[in-house]
Amino acid sequence: HLAVAADWLTIDDEPAMSLRRAAVAYAEARAHYYALEYDAARISLSRALSIARVGKDDMLALSCEAFSSAVAFYQDRFAEAERIAIACEQRASLDDPDLARIGADAAHRLAELAVLKGDRDGAISAWERTHRFRLASGQAWRTRIAHLNLGESVMIAGRLDDAGAILHAIRREATAAQDEEGLACCVDLEARLAYLRGDPEGARAAMAERARSIESTGDQWRMTGLLGFLGLLSTELDADDVATRAVDRFVDAYAKVPHDEAFTMLAMDAMVFRLEARRLSGPAERVRGAIQQRALRVRAGFER
Repeated sequence: HLAVAADWLTIDDEPAMSLRRAAVAYAEARAHYYALEYDAARISLSRALSIARVGKDDMLALSCEAFSSAVAFYQDRFAEAERIAIACEQRASLDDPDLARIGADAAHRLAELAVLKGDRDGAISAWERTHRFRLASGQAWRTRIAHLNLGESVMIAGRLDDAGAILHAIRREATAAQDEEGLACCVDLEARLAYLRGDPEGARAAMAERARSIESTGDQWRMTGLLGFLGLLSTELDADDVATRAVDRFVDAYAKVPHDEAFTMLAMDAMVFRLEARRLSGPAERVRGAIQQRALRVRAGFER
């Protein structure tokens, strides 16, 4: 679709078409981003931002700037991602849906950066701001996802009942709206809550269909997070050889596409603990090595 749009826009050189070219370049950047093609996303974003500034489309330019924070984040350029996100959130407003969307994207990024820093309170605060901005943006399904992100953050902080209340509310809303993605994300939080409440069998049962769905999409980032959870569950429920294979599969995926969300970090620490308790020192060392290597890259990303 983007190729067709780009071809159409080369036919007409009217000045009014320039901003449409910027919109197509912005969409191209998002397509590259979700394909994990971050260098290509930066090139498309740079082109879109340049045209938007010349054409004085301030909102499109701000959207490009906010999205560049996301691209920087996944290229491990954390200091740059944080600087851009802070500036974008400062320009956001709860009184304008478009500016609220910018604020939500920026606060979301700052929440993830807080997780990397180990700042649990900062992450909860940023997820709360993300949720407020999403409400103001009028994007109902994104608001539900933001609320679930907040639920996971308070869950990690040990507030399991609060997380359960959020899960119940979002499941009810998503069911009424026939929001399949929202309901699928509810399963993630439900399974993680089950684990933290001491029910690893229930957690794995909850994730069975979700695992098949994520694997079928080829989404490598989500798959890394899923494999981390399944690896942890395997260390608690399975024989040594099965657990070792599950852990190895996760470590291999994590080396290719890291998943820096709070629960995955918790799962990795817990994996090491469980593996060492079972005297599986080789797999435990592989996970510990992955944690240490990632910590070095994160530190470098904040120092750039």
